[in-house]
Amino acid sequence: MSWLYAILIATVIGGFGKVLHRKVTKDEDVASYSFLFTLVAGFSFIPLFFLEDVTLPQGDAWLYLLAAAFLWFLINITGFNATKRTEVSLYAPLNNLKIIFVLILAVVFLGEAVTVQKILGTIVVFAGAFFLTWKKGSLKQLEDRGVQLVILTAFLTGIVSLFDKYNIHQLEISKSFYGLAMYWIPCALHGFRIIGRKQHMKKIIKNQGGTILITGLIYGVIYYYLFLFAYSFDAAEISVIFPLSQLSIVIALFLGYAWLGEKTDLKKRFVSSLIMIAGAILVALPSII
Repeated sequence: MSWLYAILIATVIGGFGKVLHRKVTKDEDVASYSFLFTLVAGFSFIPLFFLEDVTLPQGDAWLYLLAAAFLWFLINITGFNATKRTEVSLYAPLNNLKIIFVLILAVVFLGEAVTVQKILGTIVVFAGAFFLTWKKGSLKQLEDRGVQLVILTAFLTGIVSLFDKYNIHQLEISKSFYGLAMYWIPCALHGFRIIGRKQHMKKIIKNQGGTILITGLIYGVIYYYLFLFAYSFDAAEISVIFPLSQLSIVIALFLGYAWLGEKTDLKKRFVSSLIMIAGAILVALPSII
């Protein structure tokens, strides 16, 4: 069950990471942050090369790796723009929708088992998301651009998680090389986005340089590496891993309130989060007991 402990540690780190992303993107240029975050996180993977035998992709495996890297590039764009537009106490629970996407995709493409509890848990997660976006008798909040970006990010994350699991478990690409590639390939693409943004780069480094360094070094490498470690196990189904990791909502909500001063619809967001956490536990519980 070492993969389970890895995911539980990643869950705690993930809660802090969501808040740090919001702290930076709220007032800074998203393209500049995307470039700096992926640059620092990629560097953080280099020491891991000395901890394992490095296995590079072979043949068609490069196509799967490049596809995953491009998806992460898109997730950087949609996800960081979402954190810029939405408070973390809304982003964190709503992003839980990726549990639904992951479950469907894992069953269809990876052949993971479908159980009654997984289906019921997914319905509960959806109910929590429905309650979260329901406002004054309608789903009007779905018209908000930030909310739309959160949902799109959740969908893209569901897709890329399949690539990550397949690339690590089936193709047996080393975690150190894969993690570095998933940061530095998007970083190179973000490099084109920051052309002509010299002033934005100076401003974000001056105002948030320390936070970016911490986020890249701790959240970027440890959080993602722990996921890649879990993916290497046969018993670690992604339809179980992702529900467990969403328990980070509790940390994100608390820090969003205590550190960032987010108080809008706090009771509603808290209740929605509890509903979605219950659904996540329902999905994952049979596989971990």
